[in-house]
Amino acid sequence: MGNPEGAHVVSCLGPLGIDPVHGAGRKEGLLRLSHGIERVLLTALLMSVVLTAGAGAALATDRGKEFLRTGQVEKAKSYYEEWLAKDPESSDAIAGMGSVQIAYAEFDEAMDSLEAGLAEAPEHYELNLNLSLAYYYKARDLADRGRGGVAVSSLLRDAVRSVDKAIKIEAERFEGYQTLGIIQQFQSEFDASIKSLKTATILKPDDAYTWYQLGESQRFNENYEDAAQSYGRAAESFDGGYYEAYRKQGLSYLFLEDEPNAADSYVKAINISPEIAAAWEDLWNVYAAKKKFTEAIAVYNNLTRKHPRNAYIHLLLGSVHSYDENSRQALVHFKKALDLAKDPNMKAGAYYQLGLTYNELLNEAKAIDAMKRSLMISPDFEDPISILSSMARKMSESGDFSGASKILEFLADFKKTDGFIWSDLGLVYRDWRKYKKAETAYAKAVKFEPNDAQILNDYAVVLDYHFDRIEEAFKLYVRALELEANIDAMQNLTRLYIKRGKYKEAVEMAERALEVDSGRAIIRQMLEDAKRNLAPQ
Repeated sequence: MGNPEGAHVVSCLGPLGIDPVHGAGRKEGLLRLSHGIERVLLTALLMSVVLTAGAGAALATDRGKEFLRTGQVEKAKSYYEEWLAKDPESSDAIAGMGSVQIAYAEFDEAMDSLEAGLAEAPEHYELNLNLSLAYYYKARDLADRGRGGVAVSSLLRDAVRSVDKAIKIEAERFEGYQTLGIIQQFQSEFDASIKSLKTATILKPDDAYTWYQLGESQRFNENYEDAAQSYGRAAESFDGGYYEAYRKQGLSYLFLEDEPNAADSYVKAINISPEIAAAWEDLWNVYAAKKKFTEAIAVYNNLTRKHPRNAYIHLLLGSVHSYDENSRQALVHFKKALDLAKDPNMKAGAYYQLGLTYNELLNEAKAIDAMKRSLMISPDFEDPISILSSMARKMSESGDFSGASKILEFLADFKKTDGFIWSDLGLVYRDWRKYKKAETAYAKAVKFEPNDAQILNDYAVVLDYHFDRIEEAFKLYVRALELEANIDAMQNLTRLYIKRGKYKEAVEMAERALEVDSGRAIIRQMLEDAKRNLAPQ
């Protein structure tokens, strides 16, 4: 195969906008999650708090908790506003509104209202717990925006102080230990976090979110076997399965070099959410990226039975077959992926894969057409541009200037301000002896890449050799040399100095050039010529 290791998986998944959530490791310090997962986990944490907070009649009549549990935050807000309008000093209502404000990322407002509530009811469990959450998420928000330091440290100290107070008030409530463990995890205090979260699981053994966070801390602490078990408990405790828990379980098994269990975890994640690309990429890394093609094909074939209309499977199956040098079978699956794909980026990826495969089968026309279609769907996808440019260079080198120019003219029209494409086109025109077109293409290349020494030199060569515009060329050579020690510009300047009878300057330039590339015979010859002419003077 002509493609570098990893080319197919990168190209088939790269344009899909995948941003896998791998959490953070010991070296990364603060926990990092994507915004989508962050919203899910924030909601989970709030739900675990609001569903257990309060007691007796208050819990039975607090419909705001039910609204929050079901994700109806706006209804919860209206509910607590009405409650507070009737009873402005209700600690339960203030705590509930604090949950709403945190859900809306109104952390300052939450801190103000919860602190005011605690001034009147300092021993209220939920007020203390929610205040801890407000401090914690405010700290995370600052850290995520690059505004860490003293403010974040201070907020985290306040968060720990508040949750410690909540635990002292009601030591048998699991969510206090859960919250403390998550804060400790954020601080990279993984041993302490594991201890707190384990206590939370003892107090409430069926809480999926607590098991998930325990798995996170264990994985960050490199306790991969324990992490795999905790992620499994999280997934099993969640109604319908827990996609991200299975993904992280798979990652933990990979660290343990347990590929069968890793693959099994990723398959479970895929079966829960087959539309998310990340687990597909993970599954690729278990087998296909390691050239275990038989195992990979078996797993993907099994998945096709459960998800017959899923384009990911065929895109990856095609990639496996392509790596396994079975281009004909690869074409079958890439075409199937193209038929099934609804996402434009996936279609672009499928066309790109078709283009690669047709290129391997030496079907240039179909390869070029597929690459163009990929680019038309996803203009920011750089890989088709790279492949088309490479194909144009090979055509030009073999003397097919017409074919090369057609590709580059398409690219130049598509990427009108890409100076490198215009430069490539200029070189094809020059080798084709279409010098006027070459001059026009290079002029555009220099316009869009005015500080590229090689482009400046190459434009100057056209002006110098084919239009006798020596003065313009000379300035371009000098400018190229100002930008970098460009050996081609040095060679051309040496030649022009000799042509002008400036032998001293020619000697100096040639010697400078040979320091860069001592093997250039033409420069050494010019140096000898310049020295011979300089001697009589």
